Amino acid sequence: MYGEVLNRIDRSLSPEYDYYPIAKKLSECIVEKGWIDEEDIDTVLADEANEEWFSENGIMNVYMAGLLKLEKHIPLFASFLTRDDDALLEEVNAALVRFGSDQVVKAIAPYVRKPESVIYAASILGNIKTDLALQELKKAYRETDELDVQEPIIEALSFHFSKEALPEMNAHMEYEYDFSLVEIEHVAYSFYTILGEKHPDLLEWKKNEMEKEGPAIQITPVINENKVGRNDPCLCGSGKKYKKCCGK
Repeated sequence: MYGEVLNRIDRSLSPEYDYYPIAKKLSECIVEKGWIDEEDIDTVLADEANEEWFSENGIMNVYMAGLLKLEKHIPLFASFLTRDDDALLEEVNAALVRFGSDQVVKAIAPYVRKPESVIYAASILGNIKTDLALQELKKAYRETDELDVQEPIIEALSFHFSKEALPEMNAHMEYEYDFSLVEIEHVAYSFYTILGEKHPDLLEWKKNEMEKEGPAIQITPVINENKVGRNDPCLCGSGKKYKKCCGK
């Protein structure tokens, strides 16, 4: 059944049926039952690493390696961050975050400085809540002046909600934006508000956020124009007077 589901996974833009969650559930079952071991995963990953594109089975083995926390694959998974394969990158991202160690941080650090890999690399470091991850993001931000690289790093720094990120955040919010890859004002507003820090543009960011959400919905109470007298027949049809029935 596992092989059949993998064959039916359709990664096109309009699949008739999404078999991907089913494949992940089956993968979880395989791991829980002990029907796969490290050597099996090692073999699949070694074969797939030499291919231009990962197969569905290869992606599921990345997922299972994450479930089993096979940290020996951290360098290999980090190297995948330069690939143009979103399905693979999503599972690599999830696996590395699941490991959540400074070993991951050290492996990811070079990739957070590259335009082709910064989005996923920064996301991983933003979700690994260690001091080393925070420091690597700060260093990476200071070492580049490319806005397309800085923006994902700033977003990742904000996920740490640490006052240590204030120098980078303050510097970044000095830019004037015509276009942003991330919702930078939303990121900044959340960061400063949660930390209880002041910023001269905080009220403007709040106003912009409220405008995005649209006008508040006005709820008008419903008024019943046909009032029922206490001695009138009850509207429920019981035949009793309203005061003796629903009007009690």
